[in-house]
This record gives sequence, C-alpha cells and structure tokens, in this order.
Amino acid sequence: MSFSLFKIESLIFVYSLTRDLSMYTLYPIARLCRDEQLGVRQLERVYMEIDPTYTNLLGSYGMKRLRELARVFRGMIAEKILTKDEFRYLIDSFTFYTNMLAQWSYFYYPWGIGCACFRFDEEHQSYTPETEG
Repeated sequence: MSFSLFKIESLIFVYSLTRDLSMYTLYPIARLCRDEQLGVRQLERVYMEIDPTYTNLLGSYGMKRLRELARVFRGMIAEKILTKDEFRYLIDSFTFYTNMLAQWSYFYYPWGIGCACFRFDEEHQSYTPETEG
C-alpha cells in the first residue's frame, strides 16, 4: 500500500475536523439542550447553522456514514417533528458517535505508517510504536 504525504495530511485534517465537530460544536449544543430557556426550534436553528459544513466536508473525505446520519437528522429538523427531548437524545447520540470517531483516529489509527512512506536517514528508518517499547 502506498501512502503519499497528501494522504497523511488528509488523515490529520480529518482527525482535526472530527475532533472539532465533537468537542467544539456538538458538546456545546448538547449543553444548550439542557437550558430550560431554549426551545427545540432555537436549538435546531443553532445546529443547522453550524453542522452541515462539518458533516458534508467530512463525508467527502470518506466519512459517508457520518454524512448520511447527519442528513437524516437534518431531514427530521426540516420537518419540525422533534420534541426537545428527542432533539437532545439525537444530539447526545451524535456527539457520542463523533467522539468515538475522533477517539479512533487519535488512539487507534496507526500514525507511524508515515514512516514507511518516506526515506529517512539510517537512525530514523524503523518505527516501533511506544506501546511495544
């Protein structure tokens, strides 16, 4: 398998954007869902202002399931059929899902694969993950 610098940089970009979607977009919306002063339509509007950019772009980078789940969610929002509790449940679930994606890409993705793609001097030619010591 051949990896180019472009592919590795794309993986780093996808990880960063997934983390931002989870931590800096969905977590705050999940907290707002617990605010008694905000109604479901206001929360939906906040979500619709922010989310589509993230999920459409990540979908074009290969996270097709994420994009499809977001499209289904946006469809429910467009129909104005959700109660506040249902919206909160969906936001909480979507936050958990995106957090798991970020976790996978941070903790489990074999980041050392880049070492096999480029030429290094003798001292840096082999890669041993720190977990294998």
